[in-house]
Amino acid sequence: MVILPSLAHSEAATATEWLEVIWSLVLLNRATEEHVSGVLNNSFIQELMMKGSGSLSISAKLKLLNIDGAAEFMLKGYSGPRIPKDSPIKRSDVLQTKDKTEMIDSVIDTLRHLIQSESLLRARINTGYGFYIDAECLLDKKCTPLPVKDSSSHKDAVKVAMVVYDYHDMTRGRVEPTGLSAFAAEILRTQGYRILSVPYNEFKPREKLVYRVKYLESRLKELVKT
Repeated sequence: MVILPSLAHSEAATATEWLEVIWSLVLLNRATEEHVSGVLNNSFIQELMMKGSGSLSISAKLKLLNIDGAAEFMLKGYSGPRIPKDSPIKRSDVLQTKDKTEMIDSVIDTLRHLIQSESLLRARINTGYGFYIDAECLLDKKCTPLPVKDSSSHKDAVKVAMVVYDYHDMTRGRVEPTGLSAFAAEILRTQGYRILSVPYNEFKPREKLVYRVKYLESRLKELVKT
């Protein structure tokens, strides 16, 4: 992209505007180490806080966490500043609509009829990178659930990250993930997950349980075979 070399923080009207620019570049996989380190350093974060009456907005926190995820998993050899693991920013919650919450609850309830032991299923996992894994499980080649905590002991097992997509997670005019949704999936793939996306146009939260179970079971079997 011809415009990238000419982008500079000084040209942005506000720190928030510059954060938006770098976040967009991260989602497009166009951000450089210099871009990322420039917004993850303490002085820039303090500048953001000054513009926000001494605190960061939820939106700013989540964008910083997305950028931090890119620094760890997408920028090879990155050696710049990072958000400390004990930072309050790491505990930021992702706001969800009522419809999406209902859909996630239905998916988890359905899964618990397939995977009945608490040790075999984790739900609502805050990754610390600005997004959640809605459910996680570990499956062998026969699609038999294994204890999630034993993933390192089962090298041939499939580590599944289930991600629910509601209407707002899809691009306008076509049913495919937005840039943010695609970015989150890529971060998870770099950690060894296979992604099982559950889109709103396929999974109906209020449909009869038997149909919901059948849908998720078939999707999981399909994922293990790939």
